[in-house]
Amino acid sequence: MIIVMKKTILISLAFILISCGPSPEEMATVAQVTCNIMAETKNIDGALRIKEINAAREKLGMPAFLGSDDVIKQSFEYGLCTSLVLRNDNDYRQLLTSVIQKRAKEDEEARLAEEARLAAEEVRLAVFAEEALAEAARLAEEARLARCVTFQSELSALTKEKQAAEKNLKLLNEELDILEPLVNQGVESRMELIRLLQRILDAEDTLTNLSPAITNC
Repeated sequence: MIIVMKKTILISLAFILISCGPSPEEMATVAQVTCNIMAETKNIDGALRIKEINAAREKLGMPAFLGSDDVIKQSFEYGLCTSLVLRNDNDYRQLLTSVIQKRAKEDEEARLAEEARLAAEEVRLAVFAEEALAEAARLAEEARLARCVTFQSELSALTKEKQAAEKNLKLLNEELDILEPLVNQGVESRMELIRLLQRILDAEDTLTNLSPAITNC
């Protein structure tokens, strides 16, 4: 009976001790305050940070921190300072490894996504350049066709003008055939012949100037 009573008392004491320990909220507060203090001592001797984290762990009834100051600094880099305070060294190492692997995976995914984005951008630019060239070619063809339409209109007028010049030259030559004998016979003055010859030269010059202008577009 006495033995049973002793066991009951020991179990009760154990529950009392457990219930007297810090609550999760208190533990989180201690960890956050400790991390805040260590964050403000980044340019101070690392021994102070090790002292702070061990003081916090002792207050929380946890095993002492056996790592180096580099581990503490690394915890800030990965946002794991409070976890470093609240976990034993082995558990923290496992957590850190998991976080590092996750970040490495995220970095790799980000790198691949960026490469895919750049590749897609290159394709887009290539397509844009090809479309721009096609559009430039289309506009050039439209301009050429427009010039051809204008040229055809001008060509029609030039052709008519050339035909008129040829007809005029023909008539002047016929007039010359008639006038020359008359001048030789003294019926007509030589000045009339000279004037006619000048008109024929002018008509020939006009016809010569018109011929090169009549080409294809």
